[in-house]
Amino acid sequence: MNLLIQSGHIIDAVGLNGWRVDVGYPEDRDEAERRLRGDDADADGDDADADAVVESDA
Repeated sequence: MNLLIQSGHIIDAVGLNGWRVDVGYPEDRDEAERRLRGDDADADGDDADADAVVESDA
């Protein structure tokens, strides 16, 4: 991204509804599988970010 900024390009963020899980570790793959099955709650049962809102200044 630094190269894009240095060359004059504009970088903007866009909020998306949904979830993202980095599946680099077995426990992360397990969480992704749980979410794909429809169990969106975190492994500890706390779904703290389910209603998180990201606002844009644009």
